[in-house]
Amino acid sequence: MVRNRIPNWLGSHFGVGLALFAHDAAVLYLIMEIVHRFRLDNRVPEYSPALAGVMAAIIGSQVLGLYLGSLYHFDRRVKPYEIAARTFMAVAITGTLIASILYVTKLTDHYTVLWRGNLVVSLATFAFWSVAVRYILQAAAIEYGRELKWLVLGTGSREALLKADYMNEDTKDHLVFLPIDEDRLGALKLEYGQQRLRVTDSADTIFDDEVSGIVIASDSALPDSLVGELMGIRLKGVPIIESTDYYEQQLLRVPVLQLGEHWFAMSEGFKLVHGGLAIKTKRLIDVVVAAIGLIVAIPVMLVVAIALKLTSKGPVIYAQTRCGFRGERFTVYKFRTMIPDAERNGAQWSVPGDPRITPIGRWLRKTRLDELPQLWNVIRGDMSLVGPRPERPDFVVVLEKQIPYYDMRHLVKPGLTGWAQVKYPYGSSPEDARRKLDYDLYYVKHYSLYFDLYIVLRTMRVVISRAGV
Repeated sequence: MVRNRIPNWLGSHFGVGLALFAHDAAVLYLIMEIVHRFRLDNRVPEYSPALAGVMAAIIGSQVLGLYLGSLYHFDRRVKPYEIAARTFMAVAITGTLIASILYVTKLTDHYTVLWRGNLVVSLATFAFWSVAVRYILQAAAIEYGRELKWLVLGTGSREALLKADYMNEDTKDHLVFLPIDEDRLGALKLEYGQQRLRVTDSADTIFDDEVSGIVIASDSALPDSLVGELMGIRLKGVPIIESTDYYEQQLLRVPVLQLGEHWFAMSEGFKLVHGGLAIKTKRLIDVVVAAIGLIVAIPVMLVVAIALKLTSKGPVIYAQTRCGFRGERFTVYKFRTMIPDAERNGAQWSVPGDPRITPIGRWLRKTRLDELPQLWNVIRGDMSLVGPRPERPDFVVVLEKQIPYYDMRHLVKPGLTGWAQVKYPYGSSPEDARRKLDYDLYYVKHYSLYFDLYIVLRTMRVVISRAGV
């Protein structure tokens, strides 16, 4: 069976699972021992067969919870933040059950190592340790793992678009595009054995190599004969996915130019669109973080304001109309980075080396400090901390005519930062807007609080690198 590869030093799935099992058991025991000594003046726990049994049950329960959460193996298709989130949830849920049982049975009163404070601190420490370890290992599996080789079957615009995007994408995957015409797809024969796929066209072998999976990228339906061949290959364990799924799973974007008419109606996800607890929780976090951030940023904002006044004429704060949630217009605030009357001839894209940008404005844009006043927009409810960047109404009118599904980015509130901002450079054309929409739709579909946190951390890394720190 073909499986996703992991770094050589991580070994096999079984080896990784066994090592992590031993690691979790040993670390949880050591944490409980250390916490007990630290909180009770280096006092040694009074061990007994009964206590040993209770501690073994605690450790076994935590390991079982991690196992049920599928956290003893690594899959390159899973994002590190998803592994971290699942780990935290597994440890937290199991820990809550353990603590509840121990408190109800009064065992916490009999053994100092299980006293309420000791137990809670131990389980919380183990949770954060487990999250860190698995996040690092998952990131290593993605970063240092050997490339995945995918065979692309298809012709027409879908294959051409996938090939063009693949050439411009920073990915460890290796895609093999077969040189075949659409009318020859029905003549293909596929044979799979010993992790090698052999593809023949009549009597000619056109591919014979190991593969990690097959990507279907065809404008029209595949011939029945080829579908039958693919079904046989899939039953042998070879992943077979549509090109749209490849974009989502491997490139972390939704290809707007390849979506069918019923894509939105049939796709899973879209928690923020459905409303409920996800929106309320996100709003609460937005208000709390933005309020704290605005207070902390006041000294920096004063310095920026003084620098702008001393170096150029015009207002310090620049107000501009943008399209927000459900297309409603609102006023966004930011520190002015361009010369006064920069758009006296109408709205226009900002391009690299734009002469309208002032010297200090260029630095403010690189560090994203020009967007600090938008924390007020977040508090007001116009924006969120994370979401698609709000666009100018003049541009939106044009882009909605040129790019399919462009209006779907307005299904959620715009953000200070977003998935497109950390995955794609500054855009200055409709084509850039189309590429960034791929990432915006991926965010709208796959939103989670953990994804938001990951985007914020990635944004901080991008800002620091741009500032030359």
